[in-house]
Amino acid sequence: MLPLNKKKLIASLVLGAITISPGIKAKANFSAAGDWCYNKREVYAYDRDISGEKIGVLKTNEQIYRILCGENCDLVNYKDSYLGFIEKDAIQPISLKESAITYEEINEQGFTKSCVNMRIGCGVDYNKITTIPSGENVDILAVSNNGWYLVDYNNTLGFVNCEYINRVDSLKLNEQISKLPKVYKAVCALVDVNIRESASVDSLKLAVLKQGLKISMIGHENGWYQVQHNGQIGYISDQYVKEIYCIEGSYYKVVSMKNDALGYSAPYGNVIGTIPKYEVAFIYGETDDFYLAESDGRVGFLKKMDCNTLDGKYVIIDISSQTMTLYNDLYPILTSSVVTGKNTTPTHLGLYNISSMEKDRLLVGEDYQSFVKYWMGFNGGEGLHDASWRKTFGGNIYQENGSHGCVNLPLNIAKELYNNVSIKDKVLVKK
Repeated sequence: MLPLNKKKLIASLVLGAITISPGIKAKANFSAAGDWCYNKREVYAYDRDISGEKIGVLKTNEQIYRILCGENCDLVNYKDSYLGFIEKDAIQPISLKESAITYEEINEQGFTKSCVNMRIGCGVDYNKITTIPSGENVDILAVSNNGWYLVDYNNTLGFVNCEYINRVDSLKLNEQISKLPKVYKAVCALVDVNIRESASVDSLKLAVLKQGLKISMIGHENGWYQVQHNGQIGYISDQYVKEIYCIEGSYYKVVSMKNDALGYSAPYGNVIGTIPKYEVAFIYGETDDFYLAESDGRVGFLKKMDCNTLDGKYVIIDISSQTMTLYNDLYPILTSSVVTGKNTTPTHLGLYNISSMEKDRLLVGEDYQSFVKYWMGFNGGEGLHDASWRKTFGGNIYQENGSHGCVNLPLNIAKELYNNVSIKDKVLVKK
């Protein structure tokens, strides 16, 4: 079933394809009922008000249980078989038959604390509609006096026991969202690129945007980005930059994903993408249950329950870029190109701890023996170590000529890393 009519959101910050909306999605134009009725004439039942799909036919004088009252239609339970909407003028209350179950309208949001069944009615004896996984967002329409919520989950209506739902304080959430930093569009230089006075390669050069640096974007037209530079308008060819989203201010926390994590346009908002398991995100703001985060130029909200905090000393190994970076809390203090495991013996993705540290160790395998000066093990036989036999690091060396799973470092980098980490420091291996 599709959702009931929703209130307009209070406000929004438009981020190109992303909209961060500091407001609670809620249902409107329906009120709680909780009484027994019958239909005065043969009538269709619909999956969403009376403009939706037909899901059944009720013959004259069928007994039905009314849950919500709307302007033109009511939500009813028919013989514990389905929830459906029927035309309001076809319903006649049964005045002498009162229901023991009553409802209070809520129109708020929540999320599941754990995996839970959604049912056709407010009790475990009712048929199951579906199972909602842990951490999923739901719209809460009403609550029954016996402890069940009527919810909308992915456009399907049903009942869930209140014990399995965390209800959101909408006023508190809106206040928290109003204090979050501003999000804006920018361009990031793929190479050193000129900022020019007008949209032409023949115009005056104002400055050079160095590779990897970003600048706030105003607009894009005819192959040129309009940018803000030292209080004046400048232009950059779109051949040498990429669009990204940025958050005003500085990040104050670094996290990695516990699982493939959904990114949202707002807390409890629309899904705008997925961040892979073990990927890293930088946190700029938060509400009770969500982080405002940036990851690889993508900006959105992540559920806190999907994130591991990285703090203290930790090492991030990026398979795709073949780099190793040592952080001290928020700050990178050492970085280097590396060679990881080859395709047939890859370095395994994961979040580990340094489990052993040794100097002058002989690494022995089925088909190799390698002497290393600095060894930092983190996943069984996998570890970080020097590889003096290699002349170059980085690039695509690892694919065919990589290690047996270890992370090979230049000797000077291995020594510096060894002197700056300790047992139990985290090692994150990601793509």
